[in-house]
Amino acid sequence: MRLSVRLAAMFLVASCSPCGWPNGSASAAQEGRVRETGSRAEERLEAKLDSYLTKATSEVGFSGAVLVARGEGILLHEGYGWADLKKTSPVKAETKFYIASITKQFTAAAVLKLEEMGRLSVRDTISKYLKDVPPDKAGITVHHLLTHTSGLAQNYAADGIDNREEAVRAILRGPLKSSPGELFRYTNDGYNLLAVIVEIASGQTYEAFLRRRLLRPAGMSRTGFWGEVPAKGEQPVAQAPREISQKIKSPNWGFRGATGMYSTAGDLYKWHRALSANKVLKSVGREKLMAPHVATARGDYGYGWFISQANRGPKVVWTAGTEGFGHNAIIKTYPDGTVIIVTSNAGNISGAPARDVISTGLEGIIYGNSAGAGKTLPQ
Repeated sequence: MRLSVRLAAMFLVASCSPCGWPNGSASAAQEGRVRETGSRAEERLEAKLDSYLTKATSEVGFSGAVLVARGEGILLHEGYGWADLKKTSPVKAETKFYIASITKQFTAAAVLKLEEMGRLSVRDTISKYLKDVPPDKAGITVHHLLTHTSGLAQNYAADGIDNREEAVRAILRGPLKSSPGELFRYTNDGYNLLAVIVEIASGQTYEAFLRRRLLRPAGMSRTGFWGEVPAKGEQPVAQAPREISQKIKSPNWGFRGATGMYSTAGDLYKWHRALSANKVLKSVGREKLMAPHVATARGDYGYGWFISQANRGPKVVWTAGTEGFGHNAIIKTYPDGTVIIVTSNAGNISGAPARDVISTGLEGIIYGNSAGAGKTLPQ
C-alpha cells in the first residue's frame, strides 16, 4: 500500500545549481522563481517512477519514502509500504527514518561551519582538542578524520558509552591500522571523535550546535537525533524490521557524529537546497564538503560525500547510510539538477540495501541507462 502526497503541480523553490557541483550557486534574480512541473513529458516520467515504486512495494517488499526532483521542482514525493510491522500505518511522504551514515556529512558540515567561524581548522591535529592523545595518534588531523584516512579501525568502540571522555579513551585505545594520511579506511570511530571536537570547539552539545547552525537555517523541522523521545502528538520514526540492541537505545557516543540521526525525504531535500544556495555554508565550505579529497574503491571521497560514475550513466555525488536494524537512506545528486532521495525501513532487497536497489532503478528510468533495476526488479 502507498500513500500519495504529491507536491509536483506547483513548487516554489529558489533556483540554484545542483548540490555537489562546487562552482554553482543561486543568483538573486532566480530566487523565488515558480516553475510548473506538469509538462506531459514530466507527467509520463512521474507515472513511470510511481509505477516502478508501486511494483517494488508489492513484489519485493519495499517500504519507504521517495523524493525525485528535477531542475527547480519536485517531480515525485510519496510514501510506499508500511511504517509498522503490523501493517496498520502506511508510510507517508513525511515519515521519519534513521539515515545512518548520512549523519557523517552533517558532522562534516558542522566542522566546516566552525572553520568558517574561526573556531578550528581542518589542518589542526586532534591533540588540540582531545586530552591524552597517544603518541601514535598525535599526527592525526581533523582532515584525516573527515576523509577516513586517520588509520583508526572500525571498532565501534563508543557504542553504548554515554560519557564523552570515556568514549574518547575507548576509541584512542586501539592500535592504528595504518599511518595517518596513508590509506582510506572507513571508520565510524573517527566521526565519533569529530562530534566530540564539534562540542569542544563550539562550547555546545553536538545536537544543539547542529540544530542552531545547520538544521534550523535549512528549515529542517522533521530531523533529529538518536534517543530522542517524540513529543506528544509528534509522529515517531518508522518502526525497524529488526530489534535495536538495548545497549544502544539510549543516547550514546557510538550514535553521535557517525550515525544516529533521523530525517525525512523532504527534509533531506531542504538540506540539498540549503547547501546549494549557500544558506548553511559559504561557497568555500560547500566546495570543501564535496571536493574529491581521496580516491576509494567506490569513487572519490569528500567529507561525508562520494563522487562517482553511475553505471553507464552520469556522474553522481552521493551520500548514504545503512543501519543493521533495517533502516537505510541515500541522497544522489546529478549535474543536470536531478536529485534522488530514498529513505527506507525495508532492510535489504535481494541482498542489497533497499536504498541502492530503488535509487538505481529510478536512475535507470530517468537516464535510460542499463543499471538494471529500472526495468526489472530483483526476484
